[in-house]
Amino acid sequence: MKYLLSVLLVVALVACGENKNEESDKSSGVKKEVAEETTQVIGPKRLLKYNFKVGEVVKYKLTTEMQNSQIISADTTISTQVNQWTQYQLKIKVDKIADNDIAEISVTVNGIKAKLDANGQKMEYDSKFIYSTREKMAYLEYEALKNKTFKIKVAANGEILDITGVESIINEVINIQGNKEKITSEQKKMFVQQYTAATLAPLTEQIFRKTSKDNVGVNSFWEQKYPSYLAGFEIENIARFKVIDFAVEGKDTLAKLDASLSIKWKGKNQVTQEGVTYNFSDPNVSGSGVIYFNVVKGFVQRSETSVKMEMQMTMDGLDANQKPIKAAKKDYMMNKSKLELI
Repeated sequence: MKYLLSVLLVVALVACGENKNEESDKSSGVKKEVAEETTQVIGPKRLLKYNFKVGEVVKYKLTTEMQNSQIISADTTISTQVNQWTQYQLKIKVDKIADNDIAEISVTVNGIKAKLDANGQKMEYDSKFIYSTREKMAYLEYEALKNKTFKIKVAANGEILDITGVESIINEVINIQGNKEKITSEQKKMFVQQYTAATLAPLTEQIFRKTSKDNVGVNSFWEQKYPSYLAGFEIENIARFKVIDFAVEGKDTLAKLDASLSIKWKGKNQVTQEGVTYNFSDPNVSGSGVIYFNVVKGFVQRSETSVKMEMQMTMDGLDANQKPIKAAKKDYMMNKSKLELI
């Protein structure tokens, strides 16, 4: 079940080679950004700050849905269709607050449910059940994460500064695999870093959305930029948040935020390696959603977001035996995430 935790990524962009040519420099969403920068901000303005309190406990349910399809055409055509649904029960507890308003927080995974359909082969998982050794191997990543607690440090604007306490999760992975004697300390350290970046960081970033450090009103916006790579392209991801309303819900005031994702990229659409020419389509990555931030209590109340990625590639040339190679590949991914208080 190698797909099961990868869907937590805000956008799944994977490096596929080391050609980082900068022949082209393209972007999306630029016209929209320029237009919105001239829009007047409407008051009153409020600070979207996380109000951490020592001992406070907040519980969330995070649900993700992923659709992933791939078509490879060569001598024959191979189609892969994967649909995956995953739900996490998460407990957030504030342990300590430093003088600079940085909070030390415990995150506990109280429960996990999952369903996977890969080309008609179906599997289900529920962390409340006890599984056999063989089944634990099939559900390895979930079995390692269930009922585990790790620590994070979070700034008052929601920026996650550090993630620690991951070793117990990696130890569980190693124990289930039976590789305890075969893993060196350096390998274990590398596994901790990779697992933190690929799984725990995307998980916690669904809960702690980075907000503006300035007071904001309706039409205020801010951006987060982060790099990644896709095929031969250098990607700059641009996550954008805009305040579209302040609404009263019971005794609370909620800031309604419009979330969007666009990209800029550099690189060549055509790359030749060892006699084979690869032609890549322009990367097509986009995202949208809505986030409700509780201004009074100082945390994310709920959110629904989605990310879509499409990519096509053709290859043409000769292999090591000078035999013709000709193939095409088309990838499509849609990932939806829903966060709710429980």
